[in-house]
Amino acid sequence: MICPRNWIIAFSALLCFAAHTSSAEIIDVVVTFSDPLCDENCRRLVRNSFENVDQVEEVSVSPGQVLLHWKEGKSFSYQTVRDPMRLIGLSIHGIFVTVRGEASVVGQSAHITSIGDNTSFELTSAPSPRAGRYVQFNNPLAYELLANLKEQLQEAEEEGKLVTVSGFLLMPHRLPLTLVVNNINVEDPEEE
Repeated sequence: MICPRNWIIAFSALLCFAAHTSSAEIIDVVVTFSDPLCDENCRRLVRNSFENVDQVEEVSVSPGQVLLHWKEGKSFSYQTVRDPMRLIGLSIHGIFVTVRGEASVVGQSAHITSIGDNTSFELTSAPSPRAGRYVQFNNPLAYELLANLKEQLQEAEEEGKLVTVSGFLLMPHRLPLTLVVNNINVEDPEEE
């Protein structure tokens, strides 16, 4: 299970790191890993491994997480993040993505397609705990986009506005890529 404390730390780092960019599509990716034995040499290997990935423009490694600034126009895939981590022998704990693009709402589903590289993410919300009920966080059917977020995305689509969405990937090894929404920002295309 993903620890909310780790995501708060990752999201805070992501906001600081992402502040310098406004034109990328897949803006930033934060990969968290839980390996207490990953010392400075291990973190250097992680940095070197991701510096060799074509899609990554800039790498920042701190204990337990890797912050990747994505190159403009380069599409995202789970394998792009998984393979460098496997090369070193580290397991991925979670992946947090910030993507900018166009929203589309069709029926009960909502998507964001990043500008330029057309990477598509299905959008959903985390399940809400209810008194006396067990929440199955590992069941994709327990996730559903909140109505107010769907309305916000639908308005952005109708008005032709761009949307920046941040959240963690739910079961990133499965397609379609599913982004559990943590934050949505709607902007006019002229604000680029």
